[in-house]
Amino acid sequence: MRKYLPTHPILLFGLIPLLVIPLWMAAGTFKDWQYAFLPLSGWAWICFFLATPDKNFPKRRQRLRKLLKDPCCWGALGFMGFLLLQYWNSNLIRVPDFETMGWTYTTPKYPRLPWSINQEDAAEMLRWFGPVFTVFLVIRHAGSTFANGSLTLWVTLSAFLNAILALVHEFRGWEMMFYDVRNTGRDTYGSFGYPNHAATFFILMFAFAAGLFLRETLRERSERKLWVKFVYGGSAILFFFAAQYSASRAGMLGVWIVLILILLTLAVIGWPRMHPVHRLYGVFAVVGLVFFLVLGFQTFATSTHLREFRQATLEVDANREVTARFFQVQSAWDMWKDHPFYGVGGWGYRYLVGFYLDESQWKFLGTGKANVHNDFFQFLAEFGLVGMTLLAFVFLPAAVRLLKSAFLPPEWDESLWGDPFRFSAAFGLLLMIAHSMIDLPFRSPAVFMHGAMMLAIASLPPPVTSVWPPKINWSDLTPGIRLNPIPKSVHQ
Repeated sequence: MRKYLPTHPILLFGLIPLLVIPLWMAAGTFKDWQYAFLPLSGWAWICFFLATPDKNFPKRRQRLRKLLKDPCCWGALGFMGFLLLQYWNSNLIRVPDFETMGWTYTTPKYPRLPWSINQEDAAEMLRWFGPVFTVFLVIRHAGSTFANGSLTLWVTLSAFLNAILALVHEFRGWEMMFYDVRNTGRDTYGSFGYPNHAATFFILMFAFAAGLFLRETLRERSERKLWVKFVYGGSAILFFFAAQYSASRAGMLGVWIVLILILLTLAVIGWPRMHPVHRLYGVFAVVGLVFFLVLGFQTFATSTHLREFRQATLEVDANREVTARFFQVQSAWDMWKDHPFYGVGGWGYRYLVGFYLDESQWKFLGTGKANVHNDFFQFLAEFGLVGMTLLAFVFLPAAVRLLKSAFLPPEWDESLWGDPFRFSAAFGLLLMIAHSMIDLPFRSPAVFMHGAMMLAIASLPPPVTSVWPPKINWSDLTPGIRLNPIPKSVHQ
């Protein structure tokens, strides 16, 4: 157990509250509970610079110099400055337009600078992105100090408790998030007020825990810890069921896609390297796992769960899923063309979308259509080319590094496929991005932060060597079977 204690407790003390508190405060989506987010981000940075140096963590002056040389850091600073300008140049007023006999908004005080319609909405963007950038950059520059598993253990424990609360909400019918606090109605699921956000979160955490379980299972026998396998294996199963019982079609289907991708990767890479007997064990294990997951879901699933699962699989109408919300994407695209450089400010889409729709479509705006349900196009409409470019500076270097490692042989330590956690995390991130094309997972700070955390960890050099040996031709090592009897002369 001593090996898994944190090397730098002060770093952990700074980062864990930033990951845990927003998750439990309505997943960061409730404005009245967001005001601690930026102070928590500042506290994480204070701990980052207060932490004592060692062989894995440079001196304070060196870590500051390294941080300032990182283009991701400058992208984050640039984007926060961009959001500050939108906040400062905000508070447009809705006024009557007598030419069109409708309503319009006044022009910003400084129209050549980034602007926002509502100042409180612009402030919320600062409270969202500040913690996301902090989590990403601190782990990117101090991730090696968490190689002992301390960070992942605390994150898993927090998500484990949230999954238990989610299942209690689902099967006890609670509409209050915490006993008698924060009533979000029947959509309450764990600390989430929107089941689709919860589904994406638990898919991410399933990939997270499953990858850590497989890393521990496939490493050298002398290095394995039974309690680590038990913690992450049990958590992965709970996260799987939490995504299934969210009644979110994307969550129900998505968690199965992640599981299938993980199993296919293990089969493609591991099959040529496994002894024939171990292959048989592997087949039995997969069949048993799938049977257990299907039986576990059907045992407790209600008619709502079964209906949503059928609509996500057997009865899925892909054309309807795409075209039903196409008018939202089209309106966001048209909005961006009118404001290509700076966009219309955080949450600005919902104020202006009515100007880009026919009157016959206005009735849809009260049923959740005031968001694009496509995070890329919503960010593009609200932040423009300048904001999207700055965001790309933050996350693209890590994503490109992760992508480049996918082209290395599995036997190499730097390969994406050499570490089960890295390829499992990559599959979880891909599902989150795919979900963001038809929904809005990035509108939940807790989901965004945990995704940024997984990207930062997965893009770092792995703390373990590749779990895969070179390919083995087992037929060369197995003695052939003699079909002819041995001549008597040989015995004589």
